[in-house]
Amino acid sequence: MRRIFVFGSPSRGAWGLVAGGLGGLLLFALSANCSNAGRAPTTLGGEEGGSRRFPEASPEEVTPASDVANPLPDAMHDGASDGSSDVSNDGSKDGSNDGSNDAAEGALCINVCNGACVNTNTDIKNCGACGIACLQGQTCSGATCACPSTQVVCGNACSNTTQDPANCGACDHNCQGSTCQNSLCVPSPIYTQQNIIIEGLVVDQSGTHIYWTVGGAGGGVWAKPFAGGGAVQLSAGDDDPRGITVDQDNVYWVDYGSDAVGTFPVLGGAPTYPVAPIDGGAPTNNPIAITVNPSNPTNIYWVDNLSGTVNQMPIGGGAIEPLATGRNHPIAVAVDSTSVYWTDYGSAPGNSSVNKVPIGGGTITQLATGQTQAYGLALDTNYVYWTSRNDPGTVQAVPVGGGSPILIAGSQGAPTGIVVDPAAGASDGGASPQRFVFWTNFDNNTVSRAPVPGTLDAGAPGSGVTVIATQQNSNQNTPAAMAIDNKNVYWVNQGNSSIYEFTK
Repeated sequence: MRRIFVFGSPSRGAWGLVAGGLGGLLLFALSANCSNAGRAPTTLGGEEGGSRRFPEASPEEVTPASDVANPLPDAMHDGASDGSSDVSNDGSKDGSNDGSNDAAEGALCINVCNGACVNTNTDIKNCGACGIACLQGQTCSGATCACPSTQVVCGNACSNTTQDPANCGACDHNCQGSTCQNSLCVPSPIYTQQNIIIEGLVVDQSGTHIYWTVGGAGGGVWAKPFAGGGAVQLSAGDDDPRGITVDQDNVYWVDYGSDAVGTFPVLGGAPTYPVAPIDGGAPTNNPIAITVNPSNPTNIYWVDNLSGTVNQMPIGGGAIEPLATGRNHPIAVAVDSTSVYWTDYGSAPGNSSVNKVPIGGGTITQLATGQTQAYGLALDTNYVYWTSRNDPGTVQAVPVGGGSPILIAGSQGAPTGIVVDPAAGASDGGASPQRFVFWTNFDNNTVSRAPVPGTLDAGAPGSGVTVIATQQNSNQNTPAAMAIDNKNVYWVNQGNSSIYEFTK
């Protein structure tokens, strides 16, 4: 009588033990492991790392001994009727492999990569094909690398741009040491001093220093290098310095209390006064804001708040030329290659205005009238921007050549300082890259931004306002004057004597 004993799981075909007759005949059949070590299946063609998919193997059936006409399993039977077998000890037939064992391996191997079995549907080192590795933070699913749903690929890793300071709001937008919250860099202080009032603020063209004025009697002008180091006082003993500007050679400021205009070399030296402080009969009266055209620094321009004049004078000193007189408390000034622009703060609601006059003098053009407390002023190649400092106040723009005012933001809390990203060229020519107007809200302790008109994200007039700084996220306290460069926006907090920066 013959019997068949099967040890282990039949479906794996691991070991078979066949015993026959009284003495017994033991045959051991070893199936190959997934990597087929020691032999290369002919179905692979000897191609290392090639992609292949095996058919699913059906579980091996074991027939009861009483029903066995042929005692050997099919995989070990060559059709001989005498019960003999020519299956060798390594599991191959006639010493060779015909691929029959590969069918049992199909459920384990999807691909063979570098001599090992991998599942290229899920393997992060071989996703979709051998050698295709997923980036840091990615998973492999369905043979495709993917970041988590809340992240995107930035460089060589997944990033959550809502909170990653190296990729804040967008890939490669670095917060420069600050943190990232809700896709915006959190503003950070770069200077703090107790019990002073910071009035004016400017950044030099080389991006090496920031300059400011400290108002009040005994005030002065200060500078701080971005590369590190403490603040340095450039002038002392001024009587309420206010507006400040800079070109490639000098810093210029106006002293509201002493009716003076001062200058200081950016490379170091001593302050001088092209318009000297005079106790009475001064050629200027309460100068409050000053500017220069960096691309053509031949003149400086400033406005006298009390006498109501807009003035021009050669850099280095000379005759003062009034470009406009009898104005209604001018308070801010800007210049381009053809014209000087200023805001008349006014003396009553509705009698404030935004104006311009040609460099060298000429006809005055009122760009916007009927305003209330027109205050801060900014300029690019297309528009003049201003804040109306009443509360609630507005931020508006008007084409430099004239036209209807455009609302940038309404219902603001005494908007004060204002700056704008520079335009890419003389004309945007339709939709231009993303650019913003930034302003401070003195009364509600916030700093905000909105897309400039005509840019990709501008939307409807008055839409798209984003608050970038608050008392809660960065301790804002009556923010006022502003400055801007290619990377950052800067502003002063008069309530806590600090200067902050925000990475654009």
